Amino acid sequence: MLDNLLGCTGSTVQLYSTSTKPYMTKSLLKWKKRKRKSKAQQQKEMDNLQHDLVKMLTKRAIQVVRNKSLLNAQREVVSCHAFDHQGLHDYQNRHSLVDGSLTSIDLTEQPWNGEEHRSYYVAQAVEAKLSLDCSGKTNPFQATPQARYFAVEPHTTHINADEDRFESLKGKGNFTSLKRKSSQEQLYLTNYKPITYSELFPTRSSNPISYFHETGNNLVFHSAFKSFCSELAVTNPVQDWDFETHSEGNLNEHSQSSANTVISLNTLNIASGARSSLKTIKSPLHKEKFQRHSHHYLMESSNQNQRDDALFFPKVMEPESPLMLKSAPNVFVHDPIDALDDTIQDSKEHGFKQSTRKSKKRKSAILTVEDQGNSCITKEMREMLDRSFVEACCFTNHELLAVRNLQYHATQSKVTSVHLFNVLIHALAKKVDLQTIKSLFLLLRQQELEPSLQTYAACLECMGRMSEVNVELCRNLISDINKSNLDLGDVARKCFFQVDEWDYVLKAIKLVQPDFIPNPMKINTVYDNKLLLELNTSNNQAVEYNQYAVDFSHQEMMQRAKMQLEMEVKGEVKVKSIAASELRETLKPLARERRDDLLTEWRKVLLKSFDQKTALLEKNAQDNINMTLYPFLKLFPREEYVNIIFKCLRELLTLSDGYSPTLSMIKSDLGWAVNRKFNTALRLAGGMDKKVMTVYEHFMKAYLDKNKKLDSHRLMWRRAMSQSYDTMNLDMSLKRWPSHITIEIGKFLLDMILYDLKVNATTFKKRSPKRLVPAFSTMVMPDKFGYSNAELKVHPVVSRLFAVDHSEFFSFTPCVVPMLIPPVPWISRNTGSLLLGSNALVRMQPSVGHVDPLKTVKENRYAAVLDSLNTLSACAWKVNKRVLDLQIEVFNNKGDAKLKVASPASQFPPLPVIKHDLMPKEKAQLYKERLALQQQRQDAHGLWCTDLYRLSIANKFRDDIFWFPHSMDFRGRTYPLPPHFNHLGSDNVRGMLLFAKGKPLGEIGYDWLKIHLINLTGLKKRSSNKERLDYAHLVMEDILDSADKPLTGKKWWQESDEPWQTLACCMEIAKIERFVGNKADYVCCFPVHQDGSCNGLQHYAAIGRDQAGAESVNLHPFDVPKDVYSDVVDLVEKSRQAHAEEGKEIAQILKGFIKRKVIKQTIMTTVYGVTRFGAREQIHRQLKDIPEFPAQESWRGSMYLTQTTFSCLREMFTAAKDIQDWLTEASSLISSFMPVDWVTPLGFPVMQPYFKRVGKHSLGFDRFKPNAMKQKNAFPPNYIHSLDSTHMMLTALYCVHAGITFVSVHDCYWTHACDVPVMNRICREQFVNMHKQPLLEDLSKHLLALVKRACRDPSLIEVMRRVDVPALLQLLENVPKRGSFDLDNVLKSTYFFS
Repeated sequence: MLDNLLGCTGSTVQLYSTSTKPYMTKSLLKWKKRKRKSKAQQQKEMDNLQHDLVKMLTKRAIQVVRNKSLLNAQREVVSCHAFDHQGLHDYQNRHSLVDGSLTSIDLTEQPWNGEEHRSYYVAQAVEAKLSLDCSGKTNPFQATPQARYFAVEPHTTHINADEDRFESLKGKGNFTSLKRKSSQEQLYLTNYKPITYSELFPTRSSNPISYFHETGNNLVFHSAFKSFCSELAVTNPVQDWDFETHSEGNLNEHSQSSANTVISLNTLNIASGARSSLKTIKSPLHKEKFQRHSHHYLMESSNQNQRDDALFFPKVMEPESPLMLKSAPNVFVHDPIDALDDTIQDSKEHGFKQSTRKSKKRKSAILTVEDQGNSCITKEMREMLDRSFVEACCFTNHELLAVRNLQYHATQSKVTSVHLFNVLIHALAKKVDLQTIKSLFLLLRQQELEPSLQTYAACLECMGRMSEVNVELCRNLISDINKSNLDLGDVARKCFFQVDEWDYVLKAIKLVQPDFIPNPMKINTVYDNKLLLELNTSNNQAVEYNQYAVDFSHQEMMQRAKMQLEMEVKGEVKVKSIAASELRETLKPLARERRDDLLTEWRKVLLKSFDQKTALLEKNAQDNINMTLYPFLKLFPREEYVNIIFKCLRELLTLSDGYSPTLSMIKSDLGWAVNRKFNTALRLAGGMDKKVMTVYEHFMKAYLDKNKKLDSHRLMWRRAMSQSYDTMNLDMSLKRWPSHITIEIGKFLLDMILYDLKVNATTFKKRSPKRLVPAFSTMVMPDKFGYSNAELKVHPVVSRLFAVDHSEFFSFTPCVVPMLIPPVPWISRNTGSLLLGSNALVRMQPSVGHVDPLKTVKENRYAAVLDSLNTLSACAWKVNKRVLDLQIEVFNNKGDAKLKVASPASQFPPLPVIKHDLMPKEKAQLYKERLALQQQRQDAHGLWCTDLYRLSIANKFRDDIFWFPHSMDFRGRTYPLPPHFNHLGSDNVRGMLLFAKGKPLGEIGYDWLKIHLINLTGLKKRSSNKERLDYAHLVMEDILDSADKPLTGKKWWQESDEPWQTLACCMEIAKIERFVGNKADYVCCFPVHQDGSCNGLQHYAAIGRDQAGAESVNLHPFDVPKDVYSDVVDLVEKSRQAHAEEGKEIAQILKGFIKRKVIKQTIMTTVYGVTRFGAREQIHRQLKDIPEFPAQESWRGSMYLTQTTFSCLREMFTAAKDIQDWLTEASSLISSFMPVDWVTPLGFPVMQPYFKRVGKHSLGFDRFKPNAMKQKNAFPPNYIHSLDSTHMMLTALYCVHAGITFVSVHDCYWTHACDVPVMNRICREQFVNMHKQPLLEDLSKHLLALVKRACRDPSLIEVMRRVDVPALLQLLENVPKRGSFDLDNVLKSTYFFS
């Protein structure tokens, strides 16, 4: 169609038909005539269309030429520092240029064929222009007109053109081909003839303009080209090109062609925004030197051994001159994927100014925080971006591609991370590529970066790998280390080494210093926090020396370690489904056969498609300076990528019918799956598996020694690392990719799912011809907020084929199931948990604008936090098999709502049928019922799947001992890594868990176990411990009946608040009752809990010394426990009675319905910042669950109870509300210019990661500022959460010191029954010690310093002018006054934790 448009004229083609049709009415005919366009309008539209096409093709051509020009850029190499001694410092004699063999192609000589296109035809003219300087001076690359040559090679993208017009132009020049030494064809023109614009692109113009003229033997192009560009409305044709997005670069997710989707991924210009600022010339001296050296380029062929296929890199320039390419415009290759701002550079006497193009709708994934100096993450995201690409290139043996990219980006902006150079130099050292290492070393100096000890170690590794080591160069490197104030002795404990790198580094060092011995590891064994000073002394009265040692031999534990390592290397854990046997029977043989055939065919299609797409990406990567997606798709064999896709498909096909994941979710999941696998593969390639196993073997010797006093598992691991210089410092950090890299990888794989996977639409139709259609499609659906999201939909045939496909085995990643061995202790923010490393210490989704506060903090400052986390991870567990079997039985018998075991969705009634003869109101009512029932079915299916996963994992580990590795959130709250099966889960999971190591009950252990049982039932909340113990004796018959006949007896346990834990405790008590011998000798593995009494309010009352509040939450000693929830209920009921007497209708309706359960959640979450809206939702749900309460009054009742509850809470907790208001107001003012942060009493830095997007940065990045509303509302609860986590950590550390086992679920502490008194004493002591610290005063000082620092920050001047700084400082200084409560009373309070 485009060919027809280009070749047609108004006289030969009629674009709009004006003939009338017989059946048209008069009104329609009149309307059509009024809308008819004249011939002139039609012709004008045609001219505009052709004009726009010319602009697009020309700009595309210029892009191609500039890309090639940059690829073939020439740079100088000038050596310095350590490499000066090799005689490379004379720049006048040491110019080294790369690839001087280029191809000369003139405009009228191109022998166009059917596969080449008009954009390349125009590109020839553009090349000639770009080879000339604006001022008419000769370009450094142009010695004579005959010597001008540029390379333009076929490109992978295609633009339709008028091939016939090109054929007609071929006769205008006489083409002659000459052979050169490089075996490339050089075409030259022997007979120049003018080519007019109308010949190139025919128009209606009667006066065609000639743009190309013949003058002697030269092609004079300068003035004509300016005129040509001016007609195209392009200003400054040499430097100021504003590239448009060409059509093949903007394929959306709804493309119909799988081939076209490849083009959208051919370049990943993810650094174009991050590198769009050109490095300016700082001084006149620099300008002069640049002008002197920019015309001093010499051309010589690059050494063939420095080539890697078609990938070669330019040498670096002289350090003292600005890093620029004078020969090529500083324009980035357009990125069709991430539409960041393309930067167009305009140069005048080497002074540069920047212009940016309006960004596309897609948001950039590179983020900055608006007006925030030290919290700006632009630099961090740049480094992450570059690091990811460099590591991927080095892993796939494309080091030179990374070098070329790094050198190019160095011309655009300053490289800020020395880590990039370290990775590259280590990779090149393995290839003994000394010349390239020298170039990188010099480029590092040019970027004003100081080489680190790791940099010098990488250079020494290269020396050590050489067959003939250059001892002089080794000596120079070591001399440079000493001059840089670095200690060569720290090379073992401060540098990371993989495989055999340390051996070669040591070899190179000993050639210069034969007696060299590295410094030993420094292990700090003393806490300097005043809350922890007692832990620095030995406890001779500890219950056990090493309470976490288990009854395994060293050989058995190492065998389990090998099994764990195999699971992590494999990347998946197979778990047999507990429901598979029953569901497998429903599969029909024919359906199973069709499904298996379809999966086999899909695998073949995906493998073929992956090969085709990566082949195209490989061609583009060879000719692209910017970062590309290619290295990220060559990390593993193609089968691994297909396996990732199939795993995603399995998850998609097991989802409920009413739920469809969004495309963004699927892309993210696919991308992160590749990222996780890369981390494992990278560690395996670096030999980390062998090194970790070596360290773990030493660690296990100390871990299993029951006679060795335990100080901390962190120090135990450090000592194991220090056993060998090769393992002193292991790089186990998670190599996390930026989100837009993972998104693009996910998009690449998702496109294969959408466009390559087909299914026969007539599969279930007999005798119908085969008709292949896409197996998956997209549908745009609005979410609950009104935003549109593209969701993935499964074809009905596929849904039917996999409707009964419940696999016999589930596949989980190793990090979501328990470990077979004690986890690796956390020793830093990047090292800990799994053998091959797992997620970071602080778990958090990549938050917008968030800066990791631990990045700049030394581990010693929060060593106690790491030790407490390791304590929780060190506890060994086992499964209570009887409880597990009962839960599986109930689950397979369609579940039980009372026992909180989900029922399958099939148990719900079918959806009501809507008949056509119903009234509209009846139809509307049925629609509502259908939607409600469908939502219930979806929710039930989700709960059913959760129970299925949980029970299946528990069943896998039923005969094993296992461990739960832990991590933290940004507040310091701890969580197990396995999400499905852990002690932090529901009552169902807690009832299945036992300590792997038991202890004798002792004299009082049995009493504590019985008190714990009654606590679980919730029947005696306001009774003393003695009364609870008496009640346990009273119901002993029911306890034994529950243990013996749980599903057929009296079922007393089912009436409990926590039924499954109650049942497990009943079974344990039954064993003790029937134990032959002294009950004190019975070895009990059952964990006993001590739970805080509304812990958030306890912290508020302790901070404010609020006497009334302290009494209500059991900080004050009483003979019987206080129940704050019941106290608030009493106040609310009194208020309701008063309102009812006044005649308030809703107060009268609520009579008899104000119960503890109705408002408990609201009371508990008020201290954690619940809003009135959230509280109203909580109460509304509770009222709806009461069958006797009128449903139509539930909303009005919830509004009344919310208001009344908040009023009663303020009356009861006056001091707590004052502190909460002070925290809220302070955070509201501070968050207007920076995020709120603070430091916990244990030295753990906390920053609230709540930001919102506010626009674009000048470099094209998204800009963010603190979300004042979230910062304000979240600060009080987050601060209290950080205090309760600190209290838990202090208790954990002192429990280890006392020799007892400790586990926590936030404010619920677990230990053995015999050790409950010891844990209770420690818990109270540490609560008092923490709150005796000036917490509010310390917080006030920190926030005052934060504000004063912001006032001195130049980047915040404008923002701070809008802040009333004196008022803010006065607010922070006026700390709320405290009451008269004596904290020592907590030590005497029995029911503080009970």
